[in-house]
Amino acid sequence: MPLRIAPASIKRAIEVFSQFVFIAEAQGYRTEAMENGLALIVDEESIAFSLEEKSQKVPHEPTAAELKEWNRRASLGYASRPWPNYDYAPSGRLAIIIDANAYSGLRRTYADGKTRTLENMLPEVFAGFAEHAAMKKERRRAEEARARAWREAEAQRLRRAAFEAREKRRMEFVDAVHEQLIERAKLSSVLSHLENMAAEDACRVGAMVAWMRRRLLQIDVLIGPRFLDISSRSAKVGFEEPCTGSDDEEERDLGYLPPIELEYWSIDEEKGLATATTRYDWIKESGLDGNQNSDRNAEPQTNSD
Repeated sequence: MPLRIAPASIKRAIEVFSQFVFIAEAQGYRTEAMENGLALIVDEESIAFSLEEKSQKVPHEPTAAELKEWNRRASLGYASRPWPNYDYAPSGRLAIIIDANAYSGLRRTYADGKTRTLENMLPEVFAGFAEHAAMKKERRRAEEARARAWREAEAQRLRRAAFEAREKRRMEFVDAVHEQLIERAKLSSVLSHLENMAAEDACRVGAMVAWMRRRLLQIDVLIGPRFLDISSRSAKVGFEEPCTGSDDEEERDLGYLPPIELEYWSIDEEKGLATATTRYDWIKESGLDGNQNSDRNAEPQTNSD
């Protein structure tokens, strides 16, 4: 135990500490050595404390060297004294100081007084330790409650943020589909206009009509259920809500998210593999370029597996 006690008071300090330990064990408490002192374990709470000797303030007696320095300074016109007014010396008064719950209003120092010694105050000392242990426990519970409330609030904030992020990406995906629907409506309108022309004029726009029909087929495949499913999974756009309280609910939208776009896919049915490709290559591969010699099926597969 580190002692801040003058040699003249060490014997009594040991006697006080022995009595302290005896009473502590009788009350079900125990003392433990810490890195910088001692602790009393009360109701499983560790309360640090120290046994010290209080100092007292006594008038300073200047030394010969200090008096010589004073005379030298006085000869130079300096009036201040080169020594302190007081010194601090051991008082012989022992004290138990509790190092816990600062600024709590609880008593933390129990020392020899004018009429009572520290030995006679030990019952009050242990009552004080019990109060500090109760306050420390309550403060910890309150801190744990605050931390728990903060974690719950933070988790709720993350869930809400993740939900809004999912909704934003879902709408971006919907917007991409909607753009294709707008283009499809435009093509359908023009195609209807061309198909209603007189028979003698139809030959003039035959190639135009054929291209529009192919373009409509391309859009139908692009926004068909199979390609939409692949595109949404490729862009990490989920339309199912995760279970409440799951890690996915908070974390699935963290990290890199690819841009939202509808893509054309080259599908290897045997390997079950879909690879993003350009519209040009997909058209050639699918036989939708109007070339009858294409080595691929002319009709696109629009049904979902």
